[in-house]
Amino acid sequence: MLKKEFLLFIAILLVGAVIVHPDLLSSPIKRFEWITERGNYYHPFVFTLAAYFLIGLLRLSIAGIRKIIVKYFRS
Repeated sequence: MLKKEFLLFIAILLVGAVIVHPDLLSSPIKRFEWITERGNYYHPFVFTLAAYFLIGLLRLSIAGIRKIIVKYFRS
């Protein structure tokens, strides 16, 4: 379970990085140099954590709705 959540977190991090910084695919070393020059070490993880929580809330909502529907149609 924890491995699945960790992989989801990493996937969100990678997809978010490529969406926000498309130049990461063409020149990743230059992007990492800019990160170290500016000291922006934590912002990718903060944004990823926020997206992870939003996706988690959506997953919980869908699971709850699914549980209500199953309970309603079985009785």
